[in-house]
Amino acid sequence: MKQFHIFLLAIFVGLPATGCDWVTGGRQPAAPEPANLLIVVVDTLRRDHLGHYGYRRPTSPFWDELAKRSVVFDNAYSAAPWTKPSTGSLLTGLYPNKHGAIRKQHRLRNEVTTLAEHLKANGFFTLYVNGGNDHIGDVQNFRQGFDVFRILEKRSGNLADKVVAQFIQLLEQKRKNRRFFGYVHLMDVHSPYFRTQFTDQFLDPENAKISAIRSPRRINPPLLKGLREEGRFGEPEKKTIIDYYDASIRYVDEQLKLLFSELKRLGLADNTYYVLAADHGEELWDHGGWYHGHTLYDELIHIPLTIGGPGLQGSRINDLVSNVDVFPTVLELLGVSKGNLKLDGKAIFAEMSWNPAARELYSSAMLQGPEQAALITPARKVIWVPDIAARVGQKLDAPLAGKSLTRMFDRVTDPEERFDLAPRFPEQTTVAVEKLRHYYQNTVTTEAFSESDVDPEVMRRLQALGYAQ
Repeated sequence: MKQFHIFLLAIFVGLPATGCDWVTGGRQPAAPEPANLLIVVVDTLRRDHLGHYGYRRPTSPFWDELAKRSVVFDNAYSAAPWTKPSTGSLLTGLYPNKHGAIRKQHRLRNEVTTLAEHLKANGFFTLYVNGGNDHIGDVQNFRQGFDVFRILEKRSGNLADKVVAQFIQLLEQKRKNRRFFGYVHLMDVHSPYFRTQFTDQFLDPENAKISAIRSPRRINPPLLKGLREEGRFGEPEKKTIIDYYDASIRYVDEQLKLLFSELKRLGLADNTYYVLAADHGEELWDHGGWYHGHTLYDELIHIPLTIGGPGLQGSRINDLVSNVDVFPTVLELLGVSKGNLKLDGKAIFAEMSWNPAARELYSSAMLQGPEQAALITPARKVIWVPDIAARVGQKLDAPLAGKSLTRMFDRVTDPEERFDLAPRFPEQTTVAVEKLRHYYQNTVTTEAFSESDVDPEVMRRLQALGYAQ
């Protein structure tokens, strides 16, 4: 009889390989029970604001301890800088140019097979609980393959505790001893930032004396817009926002601790694999802006990724990996064949199946501003703006104004992406642009929906998150 693994994938939005140290004897361990899979996406989480990636503040004590006995990927990238195309890639194993959920008006194509559909066809109970991001809802076709599909609203406070509680409740009520695939999406690190029990711990008292943001119950885009218009937005206010952001991470970390505790109570912890990561990051004025979806700099697409579970040992992996790799990787760990599926992602732990040194990753699909695409290799990253004058219904983002169409950065010596090497290496730049041009030429026909298809209440919730006017 084939042995299966229980796999927990908690995604919060990879370094050179360390060989086969990630598993005892270099082989996949046997699990005592048939496999389950849980994906938890923590929206808008920066990797460099977590302790095990070197952050100095205590934002993630639970995850940091978990990382010590897990495989941590230091060079993991998202296929897009905002939720819909990134999560689409996670759930299909395809880049945005193939799954079609590219811009605000696009939906996931019916023709693609989602992870939920594939696992449901293999006998899994499939469960989806989303803490408030309606960009990956029913209208956008993300329900595909889920038996139970719930979206809560982040209106008056943080929701991770309620999301975890509802997920565990539904799991207990509906699973009926079947293998399960659960998807949980946490929105508490995404603006608006609400006060938590950890906020005062992260607020700088000296900065609070001069900041125009006087420790409100929440910080949202309209508040920041008002401060800018009044000329009262500077470094102290930015510091306050980062303090709220970090406190939100600490709150989510506490809820992850609760989630793992509940899995233990249900008897699932000892034979559960887990992956912690993010759909994308957040710019905190690294290149002059705030929010996400407007650039392809590393603060938006270089994401945290941790995998652990039975037989996996604590280690760091430096190879380039992408969230398109999640689909084939979890199938391999679960012992489920991918059948005839043609995926862009690679099974990360499959020995000799791919050459990490030759890996090239893509990231594209903008939320606002002109379309861009990035080619990421172990040594370089090239960002290409096909038409810098294109507005796509949005104001051209300030960091792009007057910049060249193509930028190249050294990923090793210039991790903050300050020095454009494209003028110095025109031949390498041209080769990269041709690859990106080919990527665009292979874009599928997208499927769009109109605003009339969106429930007015859903539109109001998107507006509250800063996604709609």
